[in-house]
Amino acid sequence: MDANGDYGDFIDPYSDDDFEYFVETPSIYQPSADYLYYPLCLGEVLNSRYRVEHKLGHGGFSTVWMAFDLKKQTDVALKILTEGQGSNEYHMQNEILQNVKDTSRLTLYLDTFVLPGDHRVLVFPLRSPMLSVITLKAKSMATRMSAARQLLQELESLHKAGIVHRDLNPGNCMWNIKSLAHLERDDPSPACDIWSYMCIFSTLWCGITPFHTRPGEQEVSTMVAKLGPLPLPFKGHYIWPEEEEDAWYIHTPNPRNPGWDLEGTITKFSHFSGTEERKHVLSLMHKCFRYLPEERPTATQLLQDPSSNHGYVLLVEEHFLCG
Repeated sequence: MDANGDYGDFIDPYSDDDFEYFVETPSIYQPSADYLYYPLCLGEVLNSRYRVEHKLGHGGFSTVWMAFDLKKQTDVALKILTEGQGSNEYHMQNEILQNVKDTSRLTLYLDTFVLPGDHRVLVFPLRSPMLSVITLKAKSMATRMSAARQLLQELESLHKAGIVHRDLNPGNCMWNIKSLAHLERDDPSPACDIWSYMCIFSTLWCGITPFHTRPGEQEVSTMVAKLGPLPLPFKGHYIWPEEEEDAWYIHTPNPRNPGWDLEGTITKFSHFSGTEERKHVLSLMHKCFRYLPEERPTATQLLQDPSSNHGYVLLVEEHFLCG
């Protein structure tokens, strides 16, 4: 629960609210904006300590980012206030810290600093999504009523200290989150570019995207049909667990898509090429479309690959630029 002001919202495309409310436009970063926001890039390190890793959302006077505390090796949320707007919340947080006896259920800042342009940053412990219809679906009634009682107890603590919240709403009520320390944390590797490159190569060669879906199919199902089953260690890590299919991890032909593997796709959409060319293209795709990043070749290895040099397949007469 945020003590004063907006904590920012998790972007939720399935919300009943207008999606535009959650997604800011570039104009809010322009000098002409009423309240100037602080622009960031993923991977940027703030205050020589906090590495920005993900955008969580924004509110009327702030943006909120997931970051990694390089000093304490833990995940945090950075609330970056618009230009010159941080003093009120900063002082209110201090009032709570000094006067409220039980702050165990309040989200209070752990650290603070100021960025160029007078943008106050408040560092909070990372919390999971705000109270919403979506998050409630997986919660039992006992859990919901426990949350209601905890919220009332914290209001009691505030009121006894003479503090009125004045912005109590679902967006400022959040569930706790389990530690993410057990998860692997890699910065992106060159291997992710190789996968993306091969998607572009496949589009250039076949004239269609490599994993386009048919009506009613998921993209992961299409990938499995073309590349084979996912590695078993991936199981249970799909972003929407209720939609994960056991079939993704089983090596069985897909009866709905006979001949819809990579070879079938190349044959179907490469009428202009001969058997030899299709063989080399298939070889490149098999080498690059590997689920495990460490199994994909580097750009240098790919350029030196015999299949890659087979005509590249390979008379390039026009310049092709990467933005």
